[in-house]
Amino acid sequence: MAVIILLTIHTLLWVYFIITPRSYPLHQSKVAKVYERLFLIGPFFKEERIGVSPDLYIRCKSDTTWSPYTNYGMNFMHAYYAASWRYNQLQQNTLLRHFTRMAYRTTGKDITAALPSAAFCRLNTFIQKELVAAKAVDSIQLVYIFHAYAKKQQTFKTDTVWNVTFNPHTVCASR
Repeated sequence: MAVIILLTIHTLLWVYFIITPRSYPLHQSKVAKVYERLFLIGPFFKEERIGVSPDLYIRCKSDTTWSPYTNYGMNFMHAYYAASWRYNQLQQNTLLRHFTRMAYRTTGKDITAALPSAAFCRLNTFIQKELVAAKAVDSIQLVYIFHAYAKKQQTFKTDTVWNVTFNPHTVCASR
């Protein structure tokens, strides 16, 4: 019985520490800091250790009108933070980041060489089927940006890695 009570208390504390921001009062006590270090698994990153943060902005052209740029990864994270039980939002974000990273690793900054690659075609398929499925899309524009934190200057440096416009229906047709 005592084990069940301890596991219940541990689970409740674990949920509290993982979900609530560090500015909440219980996070500030010495006992809580020791508990977080010794007994909690995760979170598996700390904000101060994040060196590079990539963002993929997507916009679509239907007929003659371009949509505004959308950062779907950020939208997925906001949806997850608003309702933590919506784990599928994290999975969608992970898939988008994975497909984008694989397309980037294929050729780096030379996006024109990556366009017909298998990795880019997987990214294109994901964008068409999962992100802009309801729209009749003529063209897609991708802007892939890295935000790198320079610790010495304590500033962010932004690098536009890709800025490419393509027809999503014909870009992978040669494969």
